[in-house]
Amino acid sequence: MSVSEADVLDPRFLQGERARLFAIAWTRATRAMADIRALPAPDDPETECLRAMAGHLAPYSSVPVPILRTPEWASESVMEVLAANAARIAEQSAYQAEQKRNSPVSKRVEMLLDRLGVVEYVEKECGLRLVRVPGEMRYTSYIFYDAPGSFLQWHLDARHIVDVSLLLCIDRLDDRDADEASATYAVTPTGVERFHFQPGQALIFDGAFTLHGRSPVAEGENVTILRIGFRLADAVAEV
Repeated sequence: MSVSEADVLDPRFLQGERARLFAIAWTRATRAMADIRALPAPDDPETECLRAMAGHLAPYSSVPVPILRTPEWASESVMEVLAANAARIAEQSAYQAEQKRNSPVSKRVEMLLDRLGVVEYVEKECGLRLVRVPGEMRYTSYIFYDAPGSFLQWHLDARHIVDVSLLLCIDRLDDRDADEASATYAVTPTGVERFHFQPGQALIFDGAFTLHGRSPVAEGENVTILRIGFRLADAVAEV
């Protein structure tokens, strides 16, 4: 993929610091207007503005609409391994990242993901050629929402690190109805979409061009997510 003068303003061609600043600018603009802790009604002006912002970003997205799936490779035995690994790492090396906790996965889990063919699975679902982002880049990691009020504010991912993300629910502790529990949200041109998924279910989306976040967990609620990041193979070849 070559860059012509007509493509100079296309954000898909931004790399390095420029890509990081693009994500920061959109994230700050969104957070100045909307707060995921107080979601607006469908007919609220905030919702209309979010939809307009999503409309500007959508033409650049590699995954036009977030995809919710139950991957066959996320078997009961695999989920047991991931849950045990996540619980151990949560105690040993999880660190605070905004209003939640993160931790890179272990090398054992990195190898497991490769054996399971996760890259090939996401490629098939999206119709893209992808490369998994290694754990040391922090985009193959666990996300722990394990304290009351833990949440993830609206944001864009930095495209020079990650293009497509898969969020796999590893563990969930909550006795409330699904419509009352915390959830992952993504903004599309049609509105603010809510995704409440259970252990073994995965959400695939383009986090670099889709505004997304997670609403706060309540007292007694505990959610563990495995985030797996991917780069477009063509974009990696250009660097």
